[in-house]
Amino acid sequence: MEKPDWGQSLMVGNKSMDLEHRLQIGLIHALDEAIRAGQDREEVAKILSQLYEYTNAHFLAENLLMRLHAYPDYQAHADEHDRLVGSLESLRRTFDSGETGLTLDSIEALRNWLGVHIQGMDRRLSSYVAENGIPVSRRA
Repeated sequence: MEKPDWGQSLMVGNKSMDLEHRLQIGLIHALDEAIRAGQDREEVAKILSQLYEYTNAHFLAENLLMRLHAYPDYQAHADEHDRLVGSLESLRRTFDSGETGLTLDSIEALRNWLGVHIQGMDRRLSSYVAENGIPVSRRA
């Protein structure tokens, strides 16, 4: 599977959001590569845990940004975050229980979800924040 190019299609125009998205996608790629390379369970579990923790932190930052700027679509956006965190938690629990390994399909689903979320909801959030007084130094 070819990795999506980190380019204009995944840039939202907010420097901190773009950096966080790059890191998040990098963790998904690292997870994909670890599984493809047949890394041991401990290494895969470590990367999955990092992805889960980082995703939580990133979503908390976005939720705070939305609240600080009274973002009108806050609830729908936060609900999307909750769904992905729930999916990651479920994936992590399943993997930790040893019942099944992660599949490349589940990694691809994460990658696709994140791409759609960034290009849609996050881009709208970035535009709203830029139009409603965020300092220029925070924009990409």
